[in-house]
Amino acid sequence: KPLSHDVYDGWKRVAGESISNNGKWILYSAEPQEGDAHLVILNSDSRSSDTIPRGVSGKFTEASDFAVFSIKPIFSEVKKLKIAKKKADDLPKDSLGIMRLATKVLAKVPRVKSFKLPEKGSGWLAYQLEKEPADTSKKGKKSAKKEDGADADEDQADKKDEKGTTVRLRNLAAG
Repeated sequence: KPLSHDVYDGWKRVAGESISNNGKWILYSAEPQEGDAHLVILNSDSRSSDTIPRGVSGKFTEASDFAVFSIKPIFSEVKKLKIAKKKADDLPKDSLGIMRLATKVLAKVPRVKSFKLPEKGSGWLAYQLEKEPADTSKKGKKSAKKEDGADADEDQADKKDEKGTTVRLRNLAAG
């Protein structure tokens, strides 16, 4: 079959490939040109594999007992919302996936911006959460205060609180 430009969209690229320190586990992401990727975790001893839909950026812990990765939102839903010109805060956010390799139990944490594993040592994970969605009930109260002559310093104090987001440390063995 001759190659044309229509064929390129069906091609997938392999990204984020990694081998665990003990050599027993292999992971990689298969990413299409446009659409949802999937993460494959392969056991090199038994040749069995697990596929996580929309998984990307996988990493193993130093002790080779956990795989940690990002789970992207569904591509078609995000595309529809972007076409509808929704704000970035209204778009679905990434999740964090944590798989215990021995039991293949998968834990998910919603609304995670990024994560880090320690270079040396194992058992801990740090992840940063996305900014919490705006609470519409508080906006109504603020506008009522402004009408009553509320102080501008109060608004500036609220803006200072919004600069950062929560960072959590997780003990992987204990959860």
